[in-house]
Amino acid sequence: FFFGVFPLLRHNSIMDAELKACFTGSNTNAAANIFAEAVDHKHLPSIEPYLPQIEAAMKNNKDPNARQGACAIMGALTKVVGSAVEPYSLPFLETMLDLCADKKLPVGKAAKANVLVMAQELCRATSKQVAAICVGALGRTKGW
Repeated sequence: FFFGVFPLLRHNSIMDAELKACFTGSNTNAAANIFAEAVDHKHLPSIEPYLPQIEAAMKNNKDPNARQGACAIMGALTKVVGSAVEPYSLPFLETMLDLCADKKLPVGKAAKANVLVMAQELCRATSKQVAAICVGALGRTKGW
């Protein structure tokens, strides 16, 4: 029993630490890549407990580092895991499009770069969903 639990605990502690590092603003992309590499690709629901934290960071108007880090995580997950992460990443696309016009330049750059990463990895099955998200966001977003 214990031998099966300890690697899982270590794995989760790595993901926790890298998630926090993403939101601090130092080495954001490196931390995002390590977080994405730590995701269990065979059991993608392993990222579900982290999604509320990523969403909260992405919508944190007081902390640009958190917003930038959340965008980096979505891009890294898409690069590392590929289109299998779409069910988890697509709900973030609308917010990321809004962040493309963020007043803080690093946030806007991170959002734009990682929206492009997500767009490149999308499978054709989701293009209808993405089109609806983009058209809906056009009326709200300035500057992207």
